[in-house]
Amino acid sequence: MANDVAGDLLWLSWIPLLPLAAAFLCALTDRGKIAYLIATGAMLGSMLASFKAFSRVLVTDPASIFDNFTWLEVGGLSIDFGFLLDPLGASMLVMITLVAFLIFVYSGSYMKDDQRCARFFCYLSLFAAAMLGLILSNC
Repeated sequence: MANDVAGDLLWLSWIPLLPLAAAFLCALTDRGKIAYLIATGAMLGSMLASFKAFSRVLVTDPASIFDNFTWLEVGGLSIDFGFLLDPLGASMLVMITLVAFLIFVYSGSYMKDDQRCARFFCYLSLFAAAMLGLILSNC
């Protein structure tokens, strides 16, 4: 059983987009402390959104939530993009964002004296965004 709630899934796209935006902002700075705060804050936001998704799927609506839309059309070829959130995906989102947040917090103290701390958090945020995007993708 699945329901298509296209307008209601905008908040779901913020889960991978917050670390992606943090990676972009960390790439613009060379100060490690600022990059740490940006990246950790973005991961905290993704974690809170994944908790919302988890409670929505398991408590409110245990069915799969999906949204598909056409991303690109070239000639007769149509490339679709979409999100799929089921109970397994929601639990994976919670686990990955929680572990990633703890890694970000630990890395902040571990990398505090490194000259390339901002670059490290840029790459770490890109990796987190890619992981979260894979979990939410509708393959």
